[in-house]
Amino acid sequence: MLSSSVSVASDQYPIAADASSAAAFCELASDLLRHGQAKMAIDYCKLAIQAQPSAQGYKLWGDGLQQLNQLAEAEAAYGQALKLDLGWAELYANLGTLYVKQQQWLKALECYQKALKLKPQLAEVQGRLEFVRGQVLAANPAQKSAAALVQSAAVQPAQLAAPASEAADQAYRQGNDCLRRQQWQAAAGHYRQAIALDPNFAVGYWRLAQSLEAGGEREQAVDCYFQALSLQPGLAKPGELCKF
Repeated sequence: MLSSSVSVASDQYPIAADASSAAAFCELASDLLRHGQAKMAIDYCKLAIQAQPSAQGYKLWGDGLQQLNQLAEAEAAYGQALKLDLGWAELYANLGTLYVKQQQWLKALECYQKALKLKPQLAEVQGRLEFVRGQVLAANPAQKSAAALVQSAAVQPAQLAAPASEAADQAYRQGNDCLRRQQWQAAAGHYRQAIALDPNFAVGYWRLAQSLEAGGEREQAVDCYFQALSLQPGLAKPGELCKF
């Protein structure tokens, strides 16, 4: 848990509880981080937060902790920053990088997508996103061969939720028929129809991801795998899910 205590002696650094003091401390912390002085930067972050809690102060604190490879503490600091500002692209980008270090690929994917939605011009984040998409596809539990995909289309595990409507179920079954015939584009069309009729149909997203991946549309496939697991983590076996 993050502590609000300040390790720098208060008589050496008298604190004025106002925004200007907090901003000055944050600027000093940012400069120290650029020079690799993470521990001292964290001290100034604590001073900034004591003067006036802000998303910037917590973000910089998280950046410093990440430099020190204290990832759990850094995640907590970023969490505090997000409570104060949900619209900061760079914050999501840095949190995504933390998840990359932890190999939590789906969480990293979500953060990078949010960062780019807020600020599409972040070219470096776009490159990281492509890397993470590759990791998700490398780790996903979907069958890789066309033959295995065809076989999987005949299976509907009992623990998977059925579509909410008969029309969605019919579209889903038509998609499975196309999947068995290796008609990837047609299968994807039917699965999209099923999802349109039932937006919470997790296995529909899963089958759509499989058909897209088989058809070579890897980027869209990753997004669909992510959506499926967001709706129903049980689509992956526990040992497979941890790879994400």
